[in-house]
This record gives sequence, C-alpha cells and structure tokens, in this order.
Amino acid sequence: MRLASLVLSAVGTLAALPLAAGTYIRQPHDLEPFRLFRRTGGDSNRPEVTVSPDKNTGAGAAVFFAQAKSDGSVDILGDALSAQRTAQIKKFFPVFGFTGAEDSTVKIPGEEGDPASLLIFTGVGNEMDKNTTRGAAAFGVRAAYGVTTKVAIMVPKTHDDVIASAADGAVSGTYVWNKYKSNAPPRVDCIIIVSDCDPAKIVHDVTASLYVNYARDLVNEPANVLNPETFAQLASDIATPAGIAVEIWDEKRLAAERLDAILAVGAGSENKPRLVKLSYTPGGGKRNNWRHVVLVGGGITFDSGGLSAKSTADMSNQRGDMAGAAAVFKTILAAHELKVNTRITAWLPLAENMPGGGGMRIGDIVRTYANKTVEIVDTDNESRLLMVDAIAFAMQEEHDILVDISTYSSSGDQNTHAEYNGDNFRCEPDMDCAYSPVGKRDAADADGNSAADTTNSGTPLAFLYRFPGMSSSWGRYAKRDNYNPPKLVHINLGAMGWNPGRPYADQPSMGTGAGVKTLLAVAEQYAL
Repeated sequence: MRLASLVLSAVGTLAALPLAAGTYIRQPHDLEPFRLFRRTGGDSNRPEVTVSPDKNTGAGAAVFFAQAKSDGSVDILGDALSAQRTAQIKKFFPVFGFTGAEDSTVKIPGEEGDPASLLIFTGVGNEMDKNTTRGAAAFGVRAAYGVTTKVAIMVPKTHDDVIASAADGAVSGTYVWNKYKSNAPPRVDCIIIVSDCDPAKIVHDVTASLYVNYARDLVNEPANVLNPETFAQLASDIATPAGIAVEIWDEKRLAAERLDAILAVGAGSENKPRLVKLSYTPGGGKRNNWRHVVLVGGGITFDSGGLSAKSTADMSNQRGDMAGAAAVFKTILAAHELKVNTRITAWLPLAENMPGGGGMRIGDIVRTYANKTVEIVDTDNESRLLMVDAIAFAMQEEHDILVDISTYSSSGDQNTHAEYNGDNFRCEPDMDCAYSPVGKRDAADADGNSAADTTNSGTPLAFLYRFPGMSSSWGRYAKRDNYNPPKLVHINLGAMGWNPGRPYADQPSMGTGAGVKTLLAVAEQYAL
C-alpha cells in the first residue's frame, strides 16, 4: 500500500526486579533499583533471530502454520513433517476444536523424528498472507512462553515478504511485560526461522519489530518510574552514545521560549515538563542535502484529567498516554540502526497532567507559541494543548514532511481499523470538511473543546487547524493517483496505543508500540 493511501487519523523489558520495601520512587537519582537507565533501548528483550534450512534446530518448541479449508478441514502448511505424521496430527484437531482460525493455537507433544519436543500449530485463517502470517507467528511464539526459551518457526516455501512477516511476528510474540514480577518465567530469547531464504531479507522487518517492542517497554513503565524528567534523561542516555544529537528544554528554558501551553499542561505536577529534540543525520553529517522528516510525538506520561478528573476505571491505562512520544523516540533509533538515508528530527513534548495547586483551571487563558490564545474549558483535553506548542516550535525548521502522532482522543476501536505496514489505523473522513467549526470564545481565540467532544477524533484535529500552518490536505487528496504529498500529517493513536484486553495476533496486552513501523516507513519513503 502506498503511503499516499493513509488517511489522517491513526487509529516499551528487563529482568524482573522486586520493589524495595516501603519505597515509592519518584526522582531520577532514586531510579537505579529499577534499572531504568541501564538498558540500551530494551536490549534485554532483544531475542536472537537466525535463519536455517535445517528443521533439526534443537529448539524446545516448533511453530507450524495451519490453514482453515472451506470444507472444515485444516491443512498443515509446509513439509517439515512426514505425510504419515501430518495425517496423524490432523486427526487430533477436531478433538481439540482447532479449526485453523486466526488467533488460535493447539499444542501437541512431539515424537521422535519431530523438529521439537513440543509442536505448536497456529491458525492463519483462510489465507496465508503477510498480515495473517505475522499474527499467527506471534500467537504461536506466545504459546511457548513459560515452556521454552528457544522456538523454531517452520515457514513453508513462500514469498520473501511473507517469510519476513513471519520473523516480524515471531519477534513481536516474544514480548511480555513482566519487569516487576518476582517469579516470572524466562522469555523466548531465541528464534530460528526454518527456511532457505536469504537472511538479509528479514533484517529490516526484524529490526522494526524489535523497536516496536522497545516502545512497548516505555508505554508500560509505571508513571512513578517514567515521568517527563526521567523520560528526557533516558532519551539522552540512549541516543547520545548512538551518535544522535540530543537537546533538552527544562521548565526554565520552556518559559524563556514562551512554550506556555506545554508549561500549562504540566503545571499541576511535581514532575516538571520537558521538551526533547533528537537529531539524526545519515553518515555522520557528511552531506547536507538529505530530505528532512520531522516527527513530533505526544508524551503525557500520566493523564489524571487534571481538575476535569477521569474516573478510576478510565485512569487505569493513562500511563500509556505517552505512546506517541515512545513511537517517535524508537523510530529515530530504528532509523539509525537501519542507516536510513533521511535526516530525521524527533521532538518529544513531555508533561504529566495532574490536579495540583498550580495546575490549569477551567476558564484559564493560555497563550500558545503560535501567539493564539486558548481558553481552558476541560483540563482533560491536554494532549492537543501540549502538541500545538510542540508542532509550532518544530515547524520553524525547513522540512519535507512533518508528522505528529499522539493520543489526541479516545476514539479508535481495535476491531475497526485499516492496516498499514503492520500498524493499525482508524479511518477518518477529511477533517477539513467534516470538522471545520471549532468554537471561538469571547475571551480567547479558541476553546480547548468541551468534554462531550473528547471521543471524536476530528475534534482535536480541528482544534489544531485553527493555528497557522497546521491544516493538512491529506484526506482530501489521499485517493487521487497523482498528487503532491502533504508537508503536515496528524495521526491520532486513539485507542490503538494501548490494548486493555487479552493479546490478539501480534498485539500484546497493554502497550502496543503502534506507530513505530509507519513512522519508519515515512522516513524510508523520503530516503535518497
């Protein structure tokens, strides 16, 4: 699918460590017991991935792909099992109710001559393509958690891109968030892709999937560990050794730059806001004519709603409100590892939305960096306020495209989405047409939108459109064959950054890492 066919709205692990008794840790200098600053981008959750044509890998489990047939039978894809063994196993499928449907597995003990002591059959549904293969591989590897740390993926002869998707899904399937569990089983840390394909063909997809896992780590960190200050420090500690330039604005510098909307969002918290700029130039900056991609990722490290407080139930997943910043941060690291020939600037506006004594009040008027004023009518609409300053600040640099990504609203359903490059997106109509009216206020240039509008993806985007240069024509021209790509794209992660339910396909519970693959694809599309 061409990047042009995207529409406007888009639909973070280490060894388990017990918390110190009686300790509630908040500040950076206290964080060493959590090992937050020891990891280098999530390296302890980086499984070894190899390719081998030999089915006798010594793995503890072997994952096979199974396809549902129209007559109700199930095919085991590939020739890793003998015809006799295949027929024997297929007789067990009806007993276990296994139909080969997507998001389904069945485990059968291996016998002498089998590739492993545990055989896992994972359904691809009616067709084995990139998407179903990715999900089935993840689901199969996930089924091996707690049983073995070494898994073989028995890939049938197929196209290289499908094999790469199997490797992508397998890496995703190794992800589990158990950092703070005392007796968690070891993760799967070794994946063997049983295929005769060229190993170089899977490197890109495996690397992208690894950085999705690292983004999940960040999203899943509790807010007493990952706040604006510690996130900014972590970004510097990881990016600087990699040769990515890092610049951090603290609250004093934010005030000096008149980034008052960012300051307003974080004013109610003890953990002060930060703005982080990361700059990647291919080849160490030996040429200056690279195309320039700017990424801005919303980083609300915890969203209580402020004075417009959320309910306890709605607040339970609000550590994940920084999923946009996690995606942008891990995208620039992935681009660096893959040596993408695009200049990338990543901006991470970071704040915590709390109802402290200095926090925003209903009726407050905030002057944004774009020199427009906003009246606060709901303190739970903080993401758009944070982002309007960050986007305006980032727009000062010349760029070929600027993409911002944030949980602008709660709109988005995991089961209602389009798929692009392994990311899930919610399709929205053209915001220019559908959501143009945003109320002006008697006392300010614009309002922050009422609580009734918070679930509507168009509302925060229409809010952004009131500011100079922030309107995008993406949706209007997306279906045309010949058009000039926009210079600005807004992506609303909505509900896609956090999965509150059980794992499905290649998506784990909690943080999903959504956005990394798409942002990486944007950077690659602009590569020279």
